[in-house]
Amino acid sequence: MNEKQLQQKIVMSFSQQRPQEKGLLWSTRNQTFSAKDGMTQKGLGMVAGVSDLIYFKETFCGLEVKVKGTRHSAKHIKQQLEWGKKITENGGIWFIITSVEGLWALLEFENISHPDVFTITEVETLLSKGTKTILF
Repeated sequence: MNEKQLQQKIVMSFSQQRPQEKGLLWSTRNQTFSAKDGMTQKGLGMVAGVSDLIYFKETFCGLEVKVKGTRHSAKHIKQQLEWGKKITENGGIWFIITSVEGLWALLEFENISHPDVFTITEVETLLSKGTKTILF
């Protein structure tokens, strides 16, 4: 399974479980298809590091989606973490999730100690090891 497929499973699960909250979970387009597209998207307000999914119900929540067992460049994770910190500095919350179960642990059980949920502190710890890639 790749990241897009996992994100799709997360969104479908949310839509089925919480149809009354339609529109409160949405994706962001933070990927470009060419240099020209990248310039256009930046001009339209695209911000590097913005989370894959945003959930907003009382609190703004950025959710970064990663597939378990995949590696990501430390540089890219740091960029995403910096955006997550901006969210928390302004009253929101931010997490990396690696499964549908991770989403539900956050939304229904408020369980940030779930193995499929990574907090800012946990991501900082992963980055502090000084490796070029981070394994989720």
